[in-house]
Amino acid sequence: MGGRRPLDGRFFADLFFVISIFTYLGIAYSVFKLIAVWLSTRRLLRRLYWHPSRPGYEKLRSEIPAGQDASVDLLSSSPSLTAFEIGLAQVRRMIAAGVSGAESAREFAARIGAVHDSLSNWLVKTEQKLGSVMAAYGQSRWRDEIRFKREAEDYMSALSKVVAEVYESFWRGRTPPSPESKAKNDAPTPLDYGEVYVASRVVDWLRQVMPQLQALAFSTTVAMLLMLFAISSYPFPTLDRLLWFSWAVVAVTVGAMVWMFVSANRDRVISLISGTTPGRTNWNVSLLMNLATHALLPLAVLLGAAFPERLSRLVSWLGGIFGGSG
Repeated sequence: MGGRRPLDGRFFADLFFVISIFTYLGIAYSVFKLIAVWLSTRRLLRRLYWHPSRPGYEKLRSEIPAGQDASVDLLSSSPSLTAFEIGLAQVRRMIAAGVSGAESAREFAARIGAVHDSLSNWLVKTEQKLGSVMAAYGQSRWRDEIRFKREAEDYMSALSKVVAEVYESFWRGRTPPSPESKAKNDAPTPLDYGEVYVASRVVDWLRQVMPQLQALAFSTTVAMLLMLFAISSYPFPTLDRLLWFSWAVVAVTVGAMVWMFVSANRDRVISLISGTTPGRTNWNVSLLMNLATHALLPLAVLLGAAFPERLSRLVSWLGGIFGGSG
């Protein structure tokens, strides 16, 4: 009738409790970093949404090569240079439109002519460095690949400054082509090249930020699950206190992650890139998998730690359904 007693004495239980506090503080810090990075990202995305280049996000999807999915998976950690290459293609079109001498692009041609040498120089350097990235990737030289990709991003940053110099006056003072003029000629205009270029750079940036957030959320969830398994597998005299503390940490962490993933799913710029309705929740596979992994699974494990007998009966019942009684 004395209750559950630890096998290794009171000292081991107290030591585990102290270690648990530090572990949960580490989990809390990871959640803080997750939310802080996403808030900074969301603030920048809101500013980008009101930039005059906003139509470029929808036009970007038509630039994706045939045979690839027109939707952009911003959470994928697999390497992709599609957005990078689309941006370079827009710069080539800008240079070609600048030297074409068309009457409708006379003002644009004058601005391209003023920066032609600088634009061409950074374009060539970026293309050469991108070729080095692809060569290193094909030969599995991942250290060189990372170094070349960083250098290519630096060249692309310098190229973006020149592009912004060309388009700044158009974005500030010139209105986009009217629907009537676009109906007569569906060919892209020089203004379209700048819009798609900005969209390609935003996508390339998000394809580096979002997988990091996903990895941070995954590591935090795994740490929570391991702590819950450790607490529920040993007869600590302070089990109730640990479980209550776990309830608080899991509730806050799960709430923060659900808010982050739903907020990212509803973001206007991300929705325009993905082809969904801006400002509305899109219950796609990616969102459902994230909610199941980072919300439902920790809650189920926590309930199992708090009510092990009921969880055991539930598992036995499910095993009877799927495995049969024989």
